[in-house]
This record gives sequence, structure tokens and C-alpha cells, in this order.
Amino acid sequence: MTEPPSLAGAVPQGKVQVNAPGAGGVVNAVQDGVLNVHQWKPAYRIEDFPTEPRPVRPARVRAQPSLLLRAGSQVVPFTGRQEDLRTLTGWRDDEAAPGLGVRLLHGPGGQGKTRLAARFAELSRQAGWRVWQASTNPPGAVRASAVAGADARGAGLLLVVDYAERWPVPALYELLQEPVLRAGRVRVLLLARPAGVWWDSIAAWAERVLDIDADAQALPPLVAEPAMRQRLFAEARDHFAAALALPAEKAATIAPPAGLADDAEYAQVLTVHIAALAAVDAHRHGEEEPGDPARASAYLLRREREHWAELHRRLPEPLVSDPVTMGRAVFTATFTRSLARPDARRALRHADLAETVERANTLLDDHAYCYPPAQAGTVLEPLYPDRLAEDFAALAIPDPAVAGLAGDDWAGHALSGLLSDPAGQGGQGQVPPWIRPALTMLIETARRWPHVAATQLYPLLATRPELMLYAGGATLARLVGLPGIEPTLLQHIEAHLPAGRHIDLDIGTAALSTRLTAHRLATTTDPAEHAALHSGHAVRLANAGQHRPALEASRQAVTLYRELAGLNRDACLPYLAMSLTNHALLLAEMGRRAEAIEVSEQAVALHRELAGLDRDAHLPNLTTALNNHATRLAEMGRRAEAVEMSEQAVALYGELAERNRHAYLPDLVMSLHNHALRLAEMGRRAEAVEFSEQAVPLRRQLADLNRDAFLPDLAMSLNNHAIWLAKVGRRAEAVEVSKEAVALRRELAGLNRDAFLRDLAMPLGNHANRLMEMRRWAEAVEVSEEAVALCRELTELNRDAFLRDLAMSLSNHALLLAGVERRAEAVPISEQAVALFEESARFNRDAYLPELATSLNNHLLRLAEVGRWAETVPISEQAVALRRELVELDRDAHLPDLALSLSNHAALLAEVGRRPEAVVVSEQAVALRRELAELNRDAHLPDYVQSLVVRGWTLSEARQYGDAVRPLAEALAAGQELPEFARELLHDAVAVLREAHQRSPAEVDAAFETVTGRTFTEWISEAG
Repeated sequence: MTEPPSLAGAVPQGKVQVNAPGAGGVVNAVQDGVLNVHQWKPAYRIEDFPTEPRPVRPARVRAQPSLLLRAGSQVVPFTGRQEDLRTLTGWRDDEAAPGLGVRLLHGPGGQGKTRLAARFAELSRQAGWRVWQASTNPPGAVRASAVAGADARGAGLLLVVDYAERWPVPALYELLQEPVLRAGRVRVLLLARPAGVWWDSIAAWAERVLDIDADAQALPPLVAEPAMRQRLFAEARDHFAAALALPAEKAATIAPPAGLADDAEYAQVLTVHIAALAAVDAHRHGEEEPGDPARASAYLLRREREHWAELHRRLPEPLVSDPVTMGRAVFTATFTRSLARPDARRALRHADLAETVERANTLLDDHAYCYPPAQAGTVLEPLYPDRLAEDFAALAIPDPAVAGLAGDDWAGHALSGLLSDPAGQGGQGQVPPWIRPALTMLIETARRWPHVAATQLYPLLATRPELMLYAGGATLARLVGLPGIEPTLLQHIEAHLPAGRHIDLDIGTAALSTRLTAHRLATTTDPAEHAALHSGHAVRLANAGQHRPALEASRQAVTLYRELAGLNRDACLPYLAMSLTNHALLLAEMGRRAEAIEVSEQAVALHRELAGLDRDAHLPNLTTALNNHATRLAEMGRRAEAVEMSEQAVALYGELAERNRHAYLPDLVMSLHNHALRLAEMGRRAEAVEFSEQAVPLRRQLADLNRDAFLPDLAMSLNNHAIWLAKVGRRAEAVEVSKEAVALRRELAGLNRDAFLRDLAMPLGNHANRLMEMRRWAEAVEVSEEAVALCRELTELNRDAFLRDLAMSLSNHALLLAGVERRAEAVPISEQAVALFEESARFNRDAYLPELATSLNNHLLRLAEVGRWAETVPISEQAVALRRELVELDRDAHLPDLALSLSNHAALLAEVGRRPEAVVVSEQAVALRRELAELNRDAHLPDYVQSLVVRGWTLSEARQYGDAVRPLAEALAAGQELPEFARELLHDAVAVLREAHQRSPAEVDAAFETVTGRTFTEWISEAG
């Protein structure tokens, strides 16, 4: 008996990329203990959450009572907040969220967020959770050695992130994708003052990228009721008295301030604590207790100054720095936050405090004695808590309206110096690391102290609006929210912001656009201006990831432009066309693809009309609309139409590039690349190679001009070009091109591993496929093993995002192992691939169904190769069923795969003795592949010939020898047109005919003569 024909479809699942349209160190010491650092990166570190309060030495706190206010000291026991804790516990223990959960806990400064988080951390640890914290690293901070991650997380892992709004947005995104947060149940609790636009954008990103629902929990005032304020004051007073060695009977005589019950300032827990601490310490010193929040802060700050004076006067080792100089250093630290010593010296020079290195080092050492750094390798530790630091800064800045608040006239000049020329001469310098925190602190201080806004913040930004380029999106959003800020100043700042996308500023720019759009809409009744405002606002919102409100703004713009075009078509048509183009993109982004196509069609039609009226003016927009529309059509499976649109876009981009090569060459290359993809999707592989061959040299030119900007695109084009070369049988060329693509990806990953690791893993897998096609099995296996290892690493970083890549690489690796006769090893690896694709399909069936079907097809091949035939049939039936389902959804896209599965299923049925069924199924496969070959003979002829061979074999196995002759003879005839790489199918056809002839010579000879005019005996004798 002959061997069954080779099962088809052991196709490597390669990936094509598409252009979008249009070291060791010091572990942080905390007092007498050590925090284990579980991850260290230049931007941040992840370490154990402290288990014990930070100890306070009696002598030290008597000199600096403000130390008792630090959240880490926990001098006053945590109280209340039971409902808030229950809410957090419910979120933490939610059984419906077994993986990553993210929540924002937000409220004004002094509300008690940090204390609540510490209490929740303590309770979580008692419940069996590991508790970590994440903090940003000052630039130049000493690298910390990371210990191993959590070996046993118990119930789960809680990560607390304080001051989340001060993180650079890219760093926060990177943190939420950390590999150490990818095992088991993980809860990330972000603490921040604001929510609003900043949080809306972060939450939208988390939903889109991490596929999780990130939510927010507002922290209400704890001391809203007068009775609660009285109780909190008394409790804080008694504990502070104990810490300061004031007898309890004396402490009991200290009355609360007169305004405690009704002053809104006392709604914050911290304000009550400041009042209690100031009253206790004043009582100790026989002074009058401060009567309001401002005086309480001023009292504690005066005690700080007295401490500096004592240190300056002490013998035998006085501090060199006098109280005025120390106060100025504290003021500077308030705005710069902790810095590495070289940066701190620069900051002191900018603040006009130290002209020489020696003077700067002396001042930094004196300051560190008073305010020891919390992190190794840093200086200029700020005054805590932040609210007290803000008060210190505000009281240092003169207020012209208050005669008694003289302040220090140096302070304003110091701020101006610290925030001068942030980008250096001509914008080429390095931005000082204190610019961002200084702006953040200045804005937060101005929120509570109007004279700081009026005398410092607003004049500074009016003179240097470009400063907000370096503030970060959250800080920009906080600035926008300042109650008294004038729209004129915001407009001045807006003019200096990037016109396009900026990952760190987009959130703030969206907030700015929201504020200014509302202002501008209210100041005009012109419908054209309203339409333009909505249109521009939609772009800003979309850039910040707020696609739903962006879509609504875009809808309003389209509606208004339609009305305007109805009144004055000539004047308003360009604006309507552009608004439709943008609206289609937003609809597609929201998954509303059918609507997107309708709108995109309208946009193309209008742009065509405009180009007909003035080709030079409107050709660029028409080309963009065509390119985008081709993408929309391809997304909906309308591939023939997509090719037509893409072809037009290529032609027009070519025309534009002839006029202005520098401006339009990147767009032309992108269109060539995408058109090759559209052609390949249609099976027009030879044409795809032609366009790809045009794109690759042009991308080489661009990379020669600007390697940093265009190297990733060149690597992508090479990767795809190799795939398409292989598809047309130019396999030796494909290997060399693929090799170059891998080399470029290695170069990019060497520069930025986090950014380009996935882009290296994908070409490695594809290169292994190319090597396999050239029968270079050993090399292919080695490359494939590296690809699998990288995909496993990526999956540990972000399982949801990279599970598909891992599954694909495992499926391909199993194929390669089978190719080097390691078939027993191949089966479990292939089984893993199927399981991973099944997991992905459970979450998103539509997206992963095609790949699941392919992985099932490939897995049954692995089973067949080790003789486990009985197991293959149920898997084959499942693959056929899935592909029938896919054909119902999109016949053009999935018909080739269904035909492949039917052909394989027929061969398997025959192999296990279910021969009548095999005959029926093989006939279905032949019919589908004949249909495909009639549509595109070049693309589908090898598959058609293969299905004819399978049908002949199944008929022969069913002892229908004469019937088997016709499909086999047809295969031999058609096979003369096969490309060289597919000629082995002819040998399969001849082998099946020989076997049938041996079994029934007369029947086969007669049937062969009927079809060809001579007997098989004669034909095979002549053929030799």
C-alpha cells in the first residue's frame, strides 16, 4: 500500500507588519532596615512596602516637630475610613478579576490617601497578600540591585504607587506592563490628587492595551462633621503630646482652635494634625497656640528655622550654613525634589545659592544633615509633608497684598533661575531634571495660595509658556484646572505645544483643549468656528486615548460641516471632506467598522470632487483618504476593492513625490508597502513582490538619510519582503533578505530592548521558516528556539498582549522539530500552541478563530507523523468546523483554508479506514480548489493539484481504481505549469497511479486510455 499523500497546510504562521495609515548598586536603606528592590529601572523602582512605621527619635522631634507629621511615622494611629477600606477590600478580593486590577484613589492633598493606603497595605499583608510599592527614581540615582521576585505571593500581590500623577506617562505605562506584575492576582493602587482628564486617559489606555477596567475611588473628607473634627484633634493632640514628652494632664488643657468646627480648611485630616501639633509644641514652649491653619503652618516652619539656627550656633561642630542660607536650600529642595549630587549643584547655581563646587557641596551636606535623604545617592530631600512644604514656599514668596508677609525677595528670583532656559541654547541642551517637579510644586502651591499664582506662576508662564512642554500631561491638566487662570494665558501656552501627538503631553493637551474649546464655543456664534473647534478638539481627545468623547466631538463637527456645505458648498466642502476622513478613523478605532467604511466612502467621494476642481491643492488629502479607505476595506474583508483603492493611492503618492520628493517619499514608501500587503492578501503574490521590491530600496534611502527615524521601517519591509519572496518560490533570496531583517532588529533591540524585543522575536520566527523552506533544518531549529524563548519572555511581561505570538512560535517550532525527525518532541509543543490559541479565542473569538483553526490543522499533522491517527480525526473535524464558520463570515478570506482542511480531512479519513466518507470530503475539497484556481490560477494551482492527488488516493483506497484515474491524470496535466518548488506533487500522483495499477491493471489502463488516449502501461513505459 502506498503512503498517503503529504498532508497540506503545515504552514509556518509568519507575521507581516503593516504601516499605520496616514547593574548592581546600593539597595535603598530605610532607617535601620532594608527594603528589597524587586525591579529597578532608571525611571522607577519596585520594592517592599515598609512593614513598620519609621521610628522618630525624641530629641530630634523636639527640635523638628514637623517630623511627627510624616505619614511614615504613624505617630497618630489610623482611625475611621471603614467604608473606604471595605470598598478597597472588595476590589482587591474580586473573584471576577483573577489577573491584573488597577484602581485610582484620589483626593486633595492632606485628605489622608497615603495613610489609608498604608492601613490597607497592613490589612492586605495580614490577609496573606504580598505588598510592594513603586516610586520614581531621581535622574542619576544609584542603581539598586534587584532581588528575586515574589516566590510565593499567597493570596496575591498589592502594589501601591503614591504621587501617580507626577509620573511621566510613558513610565507609568511601562510600570503597568512590568513582568514582575504578571503572575497570579495583582492589584495596583494608584494614589493621586487629581482624576479628571488625566485619569480618563490612563484608564482608556489600560482598557485598550491591558484589556482591563481601571476604575477610580474618590476619597471623601474624613472630618466633615464638627464632632469628628473635635475627636480627631483631641486624639492627635494626645499622641503628639506623648511623643514630645508633654504630660497628659497638661495636654488635656489645650483647646482646639476656634474655627475648627466651621473652617473648610479643617476638612483635611492633615490640617487638623498640623493644628494639634502646633498647639502642643507651642504649649510646651509657653507660647500662644496658633488660631488658624495658616498660623499653625507658620509656627511649625518657624520651629524649623530655630532648629537650623541652633545647629549653626552649636559647638564644637556648627553647621557652616546660616539659617537664611539653609532656608533657601530648603526652598530650593521644595521645588527640585531629590536629585543626584551633580544635578543638585547645578540647581543651587541656578538658584544663585552656590557659585563654586566647594560651596555647593558644603550647603548640600548641611542640608542633608537636617533632612537625611530617603534614597541612597541623592541630596536635597524636600520638607514633608507636601502641604507643609507648599506653605513654606508660599510664605517665602512675598505677597504684596499682605503687609505682614514680607517673605524673601530672593525666592522669586530663585524660581526664575531654576526655570530658566530649560532646553539650553537653541533648544539643544538637556532639560534639567528639576524642571518637571518644580512646575508641579509651583502649580500645587498656587492652587492654595493665590499670591503665588499671581506673582510667580502666571507671570512666569506668560514670559516662558514653553516651560509647559517639560511639565508632563498631568501637571498641564492641573494647571488648566486652576480656578483663576485666564483663557488668554492658556491660549498662549497652547501655541507652544506640539501640533501632533506627544505621549507625555497628550493628556494635558486634551484637558487644555477641553477648557479652551468650551471657552471659545461660548464666545462665538459662528457655526463654521464651532465646527472647526469641535474638529480640532476631537483630534486632541483622540491623541489622549479618549476615543468616545473624541467621536462625539467629531460627530458634532461633521454635522455642522454638512449644514454649512448645504449653504455654501464651494467654501465648506474641503472642511467637510477632512472631517469625514477623521470621523471614519475614529469610528474604526472604536470598532464600528461598517459605519467607518460608509463615512470613509463619502470622504473619498468629496476629496475626488475637490481634486477635480483644484488638483494641486487637494491631491494630498485625496491620497490620504484613498490610503485610509483601502485599510477600512481590508479590515472588512473587501480585499478586491481594497487593492483598487490602494493602487490609486500608490499612483497619487508617486505623483506627489515627483513634485516634492523630500516631503512625500515616506508616504510613497508606506503606500507601496501597504499595497504589496493588499495584493498578497488577494493571492497576487508575484505582484506583491514587485511592489515590495520598489519599497525596500526607497526605505534604504530613507534610512541612509535618517537611520534613527527610518531603520524600524526598513527592518519591517525586509521582513515582509522575505515572506513574499518565499511565497513565489524565490526561497534562496528570501533567506538572505530575512537574515538582514533579523540583523537590523538585533541592532534596534540592542539600542532599546524594551521597545524592540517583540520586533526581534517576530523576524526570528519568520527567518526560521525561511531556513526551513531551504531544508536548512538545524539552523532553522536554532533560530526558532531563540524566537520561542523571546516570546516566552514577552508573555511573562504581558500575557494578554503576547500570548498570540508565543502560540504562533510554538506551532512553528513544532513543525521544525518534526522536520529534523524530533517528532516526539514536536507533539507536546504543538499541543501547547493549540491550548494557547484556545485560551486567546475564549477571550476574543472573532480575532483568534483563524489562528486556532490553523494551529489545530498543524497539530493533527504532528500527531499523524508519530502514527497517532485515531487522535487526528476529531481534531481535523474541529478544524473543518471552525473554517466552515469562518467562511460563513467571510468567504473570500477563508475559502482557501477550508479547502486545505477538507483535503487533509479526506486523507485522514481514508487512513483510518473511513473510506466512503473520505471520498465525499475529497470531492468537496477539489470543488473548492477548482473554484479558487479559476479565480487566480497562479496563486492556487499547487493547492488544486494537491487536492486532486488526495482525491485520487482516497478513491484508490476505496477500491474505485478506475475513478481514481481521472483526478490523477488531471493533476499530471495541470502539474506541468507548477513552479519548481511544487513539482513533488507530480511524483505523488505517479506513485498513487502505480499503486492503483498494481491492484487493478486492466481497470486503470482502460480509464487512463479514456482520459489520455493511451494506457497507463504505455505512458509509464515511455516516461521511464
